[in-house]
Amino acid sequence: MDRLGEYELVRTLRSLLPSQKQRISDKTKDDYRKKYAKLLRDDTTPEALAKTPGSFYAYRAALIFCTAEEARTALKLREKATVGSPEWEDAMLRINTCLNRLQRYPPDPERQHHSEGSSSFTWQDVKPDQLVRHSKKYLLSALHRHGAWQEKIFEAVPEQYKAAFAVLLLTGCRPSELSRGIKVHLVDGRLAFVIAGSKVSECSGQESRLLMLEPDSIAAKYLLPHITDGDMNNISLRNQKTFAEIIAVAGKQAFPRLRGRVSPYVFRHAFSSDLKSSGCDQAEIARALGHRVTRTQERYGRSAHGRGATSLVATHATQAVRSTHHTPVAPAPVVRSSTPPALIF
Repeated sequence: MDRLGEYELVRTLRSLLPSQKQRISDKTKDDYRKKYAKLLRDDTTPEALAKTPGSFYAYRAALIFCTAEEARTALKLREKATVGSPEWEDAMLRINTCLNRLQRYPPDPERQHHSEGSSSFTWQDVKPDQLVRHSKKYLLSALHRHGAWQEKIFEAVPEQYKAAFAVLLLTGCRPSELSRGIKVHLVDGRLAFVIAGSKVSECSGQESRLLMLEPDSIAAKYLLPHITDGDMNNISLRNQKTFAEIIAVAGKQAFPRLRGRVSPYVFRHAFSSDLKSSGCDQAEIARALGHRVTRTQERYGRSAHGRGATSLVATHATQAVRSTHHTPVAPAPVVRSSTPPALIF
């Protein structure tokens, strides 16, 4: 390779490297490296290994992130090595390998794979004949057509799990958060939930959040007799797996012809959909879901699948929410309090 070819190769690689300004938690980096090691060990590709859109994008992100790490290391080695030396040749070989990967899987920090015309692979590109029929959003779309579907599943849940399921319906919390225990309190006749967040890192998630709701739903009215006024009540799960099985069975009992498995996360999507369709702004939705940035809520629910109303009257979270949408949605005229009541949070 002549010097001109070398410079062109290096220039092209540098143009494809993703920005290092993107904040990625150490936990996510470790997960990426494990996925990358599996890709190399099995000598395969993200599309060959993945069975769902989520796993495809996770493996694809891992491949891009770890390839970028390798590329930066190879570029540094090239700068230190003498041209033509074994070290230089090894560095150029690694640079060429990384370039080939990044040309096949272009970094997509703006997530343009969700838009038509992206240069990045999408799930539809690599699995054009595979329709996703068991995703949470698909199930939510199917359930939405049944009207009061949440109430029907609530009725089918066994009594010993009804309190935990009621909290899930009302707050859209994660099962892992229910396992830790969620504190419930009565404030001026309203239900106040204090949730210790999971999936929290230095740059993502909310350590704690408060949701206050009007007790006007079946789930809320069920909880009221179980809550002592003036005391902090704790509702928790013993076993997440058993809880998930109970919900799946209740979903099948309520809707025998439904294709797919109803999981706890379906209700998190439903909660987000209700917030979006009722006029909540992005920051409030982020606080309610336990997110630190507004963009994460794009993964949860759709306005079209919401009921157009919500019992939520106030939210608060330990960390301020940053607006990270590329096209911010104008705040709705609905105004709710983000100040926590005294002695609750």
